[in-house]
Amino acid sequence: MKSWYGYLFGGFLVLFAFTLFWIALSSATSTMEGMQRVAMPGTAEVALPAGPSTLYLETKSKIGDRVIDSGDGAFDVHCRLAGLELDKPASHVSYSLAGYSGHNLFAVVVDAGGKYQLTCESDGGKPFAIAIGAGVGAWIVIAVLAVLPLLGGLALLIVTFVRRRRRGGGASAASAR
Repeated sequence: MKSWYGYLFGGFLVLFAFTLFWIALSSATSTMEGMQRVAMPGTAEVALPAGPSTLYLETKSKIGDRVIDSGDGAFDVHCRLAGLELDKPASHVSYSLAGYSGHNLFAVVVDAGGKYQLTCESDGGKPFAIAIGAGVGAWIVIAVLAVLPLLGGLALLIVTFVRRRRRGGGASAASAR
């Protein structure tokens, strides 16, 4: 195998990793920005599609021109969704991106899409937002997994460089051929 193949394939892996990371990050940002949000504490009418949805507690959020920042987010939140059961999510997803900071709080499955009354309270009446959507966690996982081809590509580039150097296959040996 020619030594430049190591550089070529290693460079491809690094480029692939950066591309994958960029796509995942921009998709996660787009997903977050597109979620339905309501300011809490209080009661609000929310539209839920049929199927599973996730309710995210956001301690930093934007709803129209309103910016919500409740600090570190170390407070308890209690919510009810009229006619539906709120479950604890199966996994933990947290994010801090594009002016939003939050984590998944509840999972809900809706048989028939429609409008529902959401009521939430917080300890001390601290302001927060509830964002409703799905898919944020998947894009975050993909962005994190992009580090694997990055590490593989960097390792291949380093190994190729070291092997060429040991064999005397550097720039001077290549020009002598």
